Amino acid sequence: MFLEKHSRFIRRYEFTLGARKKLGAVIPLYAEEGELSLYDALDAALEKDGASAKQPNNDTVDLAEMDWIGGCLVLLFHRSSPDAADPMYRRFVKGKRQLRPSVKEDDEEQTVSAHMVIKPHPVIANTYKFALEEIPGLSASTIIPIIRQALAEYAYEYEDKRGETHETYATLKYEGIKSESLEEALKTGRFIDIKISRPAEIDFLDAEGVIAPGREYATLKITAELDEKELMDRLVFWRNQAAANGWTDFSVDLEMDDKRRRTVRIDRDAEAKEILFVRADQVNFRTELKVCAAEIVEEFVSKSIELLEGK
Repeated sequence: MFLEKHSRFIRRYEFTLGARKKLGAVIPLYAEEGELSLYDALDAALEKDGASAKQPNNDTVDLAEMDWIGGCLVLLFHRSSPDAADPMYRRFVKGKRQLRPSVKEDDEEQTVSAHMVIKPHPVIANTYKFALEEIPGLSASTIIPIIRQALAEYAYEYEDKRGETHETYATLKYEGIKSESLEEALKTGRFIDIKISRPAEIDFLDAEGVIAPGREYATLKITAELDEKELMDRLVFWRNQAAANGWTDFSVDLEMDDKRRRTVRIDRDAEAKEILFVRADQVNFRTELKVCAAEIVEEFVSKSIELLEGK
């Protein structure tokens, strides 16, 4: 995926803070000096040896910068790869294709960055909205473990019911905010296919405990022209019929109006009007956005805040 200079996709999430031990207090996003907070946990990790994590392919993901901008906590993450192939640039001269490699120095690494913008006020107790710049290799599943590690290393005390003192630490769970109606998306997008799966049952196989059946998959194609309302009603009916026949997972592949694809899971007994999914929003910027930002881009923060506030 190539990144554009003046455009990014931004995905919205929520995370909820908790305590590893039930009796432990839940720390807030920010607190006055001398009190505990997620901000202080990240700051302590940066002061200690940096908030970073090594990836299985030897890439390094780290928290490069943290600041308060527009009233929000903003985190800038970098992902660096020492083994990435050098990018190539192409042009045509007199009808002939020419390629030019971009050569890095021996002590350099290819790097990309992603902003994470966290609203300071919880939407409900201990739950905060955040926006994340959608960058290959810097998804929520990549950066959240860095925050969790910082929290795990930021232990604090609590008292049990007997008055004895113990240590605990903060936990963090996150999920994407479902903001798009599937029926609305169908007005400008289209279904590609339906995918169903269930635990496989293979009665002819006697492997004496050496192998076991996995899952059985099927792909269904929609061959008739249906409007979005009729298609939604049919989907719900098909989902319930599939569940009645042992198919435990039912999802649809959708091509959006921005030419991006989404897989939307439909739960059993779901009502058509209530089927929502997580969609990344495309946002345009006046500022030219680099593949890797050396510091936090304030226009990105302000546009993310507008998105989180529904403007």
